[in-house]
Amino acid sequence: MKDPEIHHEVLFEDEINTLKHESLFVDQAYGKRHFLFALIILLLAWGILMGRAVWMQVWQGGWYQGLAEANRLRSVPIWPRRGRILDRQNHVLADNVARFQVTLTPHDLPHDEDAWSIEVGEAARLLGRTIQDFSAYRPRTAPFYDETILAADSLTYKQAVAFAVALPHLQGFELAIRPRRRYPFSFEIQSLSHVLGYVGKLSPEEYIQDKSSGYRHVDEKGKAGVERSLEQGLRGTVGEHVSEVDARGRVKALVGDKPASDGQDIQLSLDLDLQRSTEQALSDELRAAHIDRGAAIAMDPRDGSILALVSLPAYDNNIFSGSVSSTVYQALLDNPNQPLFPRAWAGTYPSGSTVKIVISVAALAEKVITPYTTVLSVGGLKIGPWFFPDWKAGGHGVIDVRRAIAWSVNTF
Repeated sequence: MKDPEIHHEVLFEDEINTLKHESLFVDQAYGKRHFLFALIILLLAWGILMGRAVWMQVWQGGWYQGLAEANRLRSVPIWPRRGRILDRQNHVLADNVARFQVTLTPHDLPHDEDAWSIEVGEAARLLGRTIQDFSAYRPRTAPFYDETILAADSLTYKQAVAFAVALPHLQGFELAIRPRRRYPFSFEIQSLSHVLGYVGKLSPEEYIQDKSSGYRHVDEKGKAGVERSLEQGLRGTVGEHVSEVDARGRVKALVGDKPASDGQDIQLSLDLDLQRSTEQALSDELRAAHIDRGAAIAMDPRDGSILALVSLPAYDNNIFSGSVSSTVYQALLDNPNQPLFPRAWAGTYPSGSTVKIVISVAALAEKVITPYTTVLSVGGLKIGPWFFPDWKAGGHGVIDVRRAIAWSVNTF
C-alpha cells in the first residue's frame, strides 16, 4: 500500500469524527485543582472511617466484646440455701423448702410481633395467666430488657411438669427450682413473726439501690426482723450456670459453672418453749382485761440476753413466703390493732420504775442526797395538778435510798 493513512473513527453522538493526531475528549476536561479537591475529600472520608474503626476496636473494644459475649452467652443463677435461724435449744425457727419458678429474659423473646404473641400466649396458658400479664415485656420495650425477670412463682408440681415439656419451644423462658422460706412454728406462735421478720421480692427502688451489691431483679431480701438485720450473713452468694446459645437463645454448650455459697445459720438467745408460754400468758391476761394489744419481754438478768419477746396481736409470716395475697396484706394494714407493728421494742412507753435506779445513782453521784438521807412517805406526792401515788396505802413511812429502790417508792 502506498502512503497508507490510518483513520480512527469513533461514534460520538450522531456524528463520525476522524482522528489523526488530535486527542479525543467526550466531556469537559478537569484541572489539577479539581483533582486535588476530590483527592482531599476521599482522604478525609477514608480517615474518618479508619478513625471510627480504631475507636470502636481499641478504645471501645472491650465494651463491644461484652455485648457480643452477652448475645452469645446466657447466665442462669444458681440459688444458695438461705441460712437457717435457730433458737437457743437448736429448734429451727426458719428453714427452706423447694419451690418451682418460671423466669423470662425479654431479650430472648421473639422480636416478631406474631411470633411473640404465639410463644407468650402458650406460656401464659400453661401458667394460668393471660397474655396481657406479659404485655410489659414486648420486644425492645421491656424494662430491664437484658435481665432475667420473675414470670411466675410457686408453681404446682403439675404446672411445672407441663411447663418443662413445652420448655424447648418457649424461647426466653426458664424453669427453675429455688428455695422458699418456711417458718415452721410461726402459725402456732405468731409472735415469732415479729422477731424473725420475713423475706420478700425486691421492689424496683430496692433493686436500683442494691444492684451494686450483687442483687438481681429476681432476688429476694429480708424485709423485717432478724431476716432484715442479718440479711448479709443469711443471704449467701448466688452462683451461675453459663451456657453458649445460638441466635434464637437455644442452649448449645455448657461454658462453666460457679457454685453458690450457702448463707450462715444464725442462733438466737430466744427460747422457743418460753416464747410459747409467754405468748399464751399474755393472751390470757389481755383477754381477762378486755384489751387487744400488749407486749411482754423475758430477759436473763445475768447477761441481758432476750429469752422471750412477745407482741400481740401478731401475724403468720409464712403468708409472705413467695407471693403474698394483696387482699390478705391490705387486711393486715387496715387492722386498727396493727398486727405488723412490733410493739415489744418499737413502741413508746413510760420508763416505769427502772428509771428510779438511774435517778438514785445520779442524786448520789451529784451529792444531792447521801445513803442516809430519808424521806417521809405518806401515800404519795402532789406536784401542781398532778399526784404521784405510792403503791402502799398510807405510805411507807420514813425511808432511805436503799429502801426506796427496794420498795419502789414514788415519793422518794
